[in-house]
Amino acid sequence: MSDDRSPDQIAADDALTAAVEAINAAYYPDDDPRILTDYLVVYVQQSFDEDGNATVAIGAHPRDGDLPLYRQIGMLDHTLTRARHRVADSEAL
Repeated sequence: MSDDRSPDQIAADDALTAAVEAINAAYYPDDDPRILTDYLVVYVQQSFDEDGNATVAIGAHPRDGDLPLYRQIGMLDHTLTRARHRVADSEAL
């Protein structure tokens, strides 16, 4: 990847990577350490139009702002499949 990010973008991406690593360590402590290779943060922003109606924008930010789409789709598809299984399991109770 050619790095044409601004210094602010690099600093933000570095902080996000540190946050992802901290979340992983706090929520999923493991005796088998792994190396973080990729991530994709999905986020929602909400605002209101001039009539007071809520508007929503959904975005995604891959590690360092660059991750091939096939990899992003695979990560999202895997996560969605796992979420659907959790929903199905909870409905079966």
